[in-house]
Amino acid sequence: MKDLLKPIFQKSGHKEVLEELHPNAFGSAYSVFDNEQCKIRLVWDGKDGWGYAQTFNQTTRGKLQEWKDIPYFLTEGDFEGVPQNQEKIKAFCAEVEKIVS
Repeated sequence: MKDLLKPIFQKSGHKEVLEELHPNAFGSAYSVFDNEQCKIRLVWDGKDGWGYAQTFNQTTRGKLQEWKDIPYFLTEGDFEGVPQNQEKIKAFCAEVEKIVS
């Protein structure tokens, strides 16, 4: 997923600020990207074979900080299918781009 979004993050000035890889947990991982205006976290659930993105909601007046899911996700099948599910991949990328722009 990071490779898909790399051009979008470069354009928006997002840099990877955190990465956690869990090879013993079915290859699960997440990465956080930040441009000091908007944080995005990419999450890959290795056990179930799907990934999604989240935006970070800043604390305001004592409210908790939290990650909010973007309502699009990708599965292993979207990437590994022949052909790949380009429609779903493009929709996911477009939604992330809309949020970071």
